[in-house]
Amino acid sequence: RILLEPQNVVTRNTRTGRLRVRLENTQGWGTLRVRLYGRDPEGAVRFSFAPDVLDIPPGQIGWSAVRISAPRPDGGKEKTRQIQVMANDGNAAIEATGSFAQSSANLRPYLRVLLTLLGALLVAVGAFLPWLGGDQAGGLLTMDAFAESVEYFGQLSTNETPEYDQLARAAAPFLRVGFLILAAFMLFGLTGTSGRLTRVAALLVVLTMTAGIVVYSILVGADGLARGSLVVVFGGIIGFAGGLFVKR
Repeated sequence: RILLEPQNVVTRNTRTGRLRVRLENTQGWGTLRVRLYGRDPEGAVRFSFAPDVLDIPPGQIGWSAVRISAPRPDGGKEKTRQIQVMANDGNAAIEATGSFAQSSANLRPYLRVLLTLLGALLVAVGAFLPWLGGDQAGGLLTMDAFAESVEYFGQLSTNETPEYDQLARAAAPFLRVGFLILAAFMLFGLTGTSGRLTRVAALLVVLTMTAGIVVYSILVGADGLARGSLVVVFGGIIGFAGGLFVKR
């Protein structure tokens, strides 16, 4: 007779499983020479026997190590396949049946949290870095900076066209606070199941800062930009990607 040990192979996060074939020749009068092979109804499982041919003397037991492999199921899902292992001596064949159960961990929730946290962190860090040449890192979120900005806007006449460089610097404190708020919304989106709030907040970050970079580059010059603005954009992109990894 032929037996599988174990009869039911269970794996997680891998394509392969292992078992042993036990072939008994306890009632035979001569040496039993058999060839081993396996199959499954779907034809998806591959079998590898070591050895694939057994010579078993009468009254003895033969063993063969079996390696089976099949495509892994999608994340968070399970798949069980029925398997058969046969021993054929050229005249007749006997078989043993078993199962090969595979499961895969769902990494999407972990990627969602990781990317969202990283994206929000980059947006927040970028808010404290210089956006324009000559900025003082972190100095544009002080009360003096807000007071100077309000004073600047208050002194503009209705017929006056301000220089874009000065206008961008005056608006920077308010934009920085806005980006910090959007970063908080990106994180708050983790409390929901759809990830929509995270994606919307991240998209606003990317579109707003990208538009500012493009306009500033055209009107003033790209050489006046500092790395902080790019950090904000990259943070928004990463955060948006995190909002896409919702559980399915």
